[in-house]
Amino acid sequence: MKPKISNKLLSSYALMRELYDNKKNMKEVISNFILFLLFIKRIKIFSIEDVKEGFCKEFNFDIPISVIKICLNLLKKKNIIKKENKKFILQEKFSLEFDIKKYEELDVKNTFFLKNLLIYLQEFDNKLTLENVTQDLCSYLLDREKISQDKIEKISSFLLRNSSNLELYNTFTKIEEGVLLYSGITYTNMSEVGIWNNKLTIYLDTEVLLDSYNYNGDTYKKQFDEFWQLISEVNKKKKYIELKYFSTKFDEIEKIFDYIDNSFNQNIYLQKEAFLTIKSKCKKREELIIEKARFLKYLTSKNITKENELQLTEDNYHNNLISEEKISYYITNKQLEREKIETIFNDLNCINLLRKGKKATEVEKSKYILLTRNSKTLSISYEEFQKQESTVLTVNFDTMITILWFKLNKGFGNPENISSLKSISKAQFVLQNMIKRRVKEVMIELQNEDIEKETIEYVIADIKSKESTTLSKIENLCLEDDEIQEIEMYDIERIINEKLRKDEEKNIVEKKLEDSQKDNAILKSELKILKDKEQKRKNKNKKIIIFIFIVIGIMIMCYGYYYKDKYANIYTYLGFIIALFSSFYNNIKSCIKKLI
Repeated sequence: MKPKISNKLLSSYALMRELYDNKKNMKEVISNFILFLLFIKRIKIFSIEDVKEGFCKEFNFDIPISVIKICLNLLKKKNIIKKENKKFILQEKFSLEFDIKKYEELDVKNTFFLKNLLIYLQEFDNKLTLENVTQDLCSYLLDREKISQDKIEKISSFLLRNSSNLELYNTFTKIEEGVLLYSGITYTNMSEVGIWNNKLTIYLDTEVLLDSYNYNGDTYKKQFDEFWQLISEVNKKKKYIELKYFSTKFDEIEKIFDYIDNSFNQNIYLQKEAFLTIKSKCKKREELIIEKARFLKYLTSKNITKENELQLTEDNYHNNLISEEKISYYITNKQLEREKIETIFNDLNCINLLRKGKKATEVEKSKYILLTRNSKTLSISYEEFQKQESTVLTVNFDTMITILWFKLNKGFGNPENISSLKSISKAQFVLQNMIKRRVKEVMIELQNEDIEKETIEYVIADIKSKESTTLSKIENLCLEDDEIQEIEMYDIERIINEKLRKDEEKNIVEKKLEDSQKDNAILKSELKILKDKEQKRKNKNKKIIIFIFIVIGIMIMCYGYYYKDKYANIYTYLGFIIALFSSFYNNIKSCIKKLI
């Protein structure tokens, strides 16, 4: 029996987290749930099947039979129950008032949280009910494929918007951490909690390799580092887990660097963040070689090694998963590119060949697994193999970290240990991907428009600037914030019209400046002509004045010479000349002023 999704399920998750705080042991927590079930159902004689069915009906839990057996044996050792004729009998009465009250209290808090979420989501769809919202939130927490991307984005936005509301935040945190505990129960063997003794080789997909060196942003880098830290703890005494990557992933990385190299001096939009990060780290094209060497050296330092894929041969062909029929199906029905589909099937096939076709239902016992965050790879792996053939070939970060966290019995003492599993972190992932998706859509729209190159470059620069600014403060944003909405509602035509308006304004200013410069040039030219004329006039007048003085001087000398015999005394002669010159001076002075 599959559990029904309801508010009861959320309260059960929260109670599991609450009990874990007190018990600090998942076996104790589940054992307490069993006693709680017996108490509220007033059951004294029961079977394992009764407990499993009761968990489904009362708590909406689908607990594995193996886990129930372990917990019943624990209760049996404590003499709380005994076994007779394949039935279990409750021997003592226990006071569970705290658990019942706590369950009821959590139920009230969860309902309050759900009503707030409902009010928020009804802003977008007023037909939603509390039942709808409960279903969506459970799907959101359990990573089920029953919820649309649009709902994921809106729930994520609600969580980010209310991250500072302690009442709502703490309520949700209890539910979320309860889900983590519940997931751990379903993923791992309860008898081996705290122990990892299985050899496992994890093959890293291309994006995961890029995440490790912070090429895809801080959020993904932090997620990888938490994963790496857990791997290191598993390998403390003995190397149980190895990290590798196929040579095809190395080829993909080579192609990334080659593409950046070939387009280094071109203004080409690089869709993936890793491309932009790599290019931004290299001021010159020649530095790409050094950057790639640093990246590969880093992988080696983390003991992440390259391995060639197994090739299909006559001996292993019976384990082949690839068929033209499957590839054609995804090309036709899912509108996926052949090259991408072939790459995905090749990766899955390599994992299956390494296992020699042996099926694996548990990640930790699978021996070989592909770690990826490529949604198409995960979807095909689930649809084609996990769902139909009950074999796990891939795992995402959330599941892998949850398994490691639960197996190592990490607990919640240090929240930083599991920050990448928190829905607040996931919500930031969702918003980040939403922004990138919208930017990519804008780029595709641009390619289909008949727009001149200069305008395309302007639009690219504009939206990339907005994307960069928004991603830099994603931790403090939610869906309704202007920065997010500006990208989500980005209108190419509006931006182009804005550019045309700015260009027109710029042209007007430049025209005015040009006209002003022309006027200034004319004025300067006219002023220069006037100055030249004035200078010529002054030079001419100076010549006239000099000429007049010379003429007067000659006349005085002649006049004096003529009368020198009459006035023989030299002093008398000089006095005469001075007196004569003085008589002319005022007339000469007046004449000079007029000339000047």
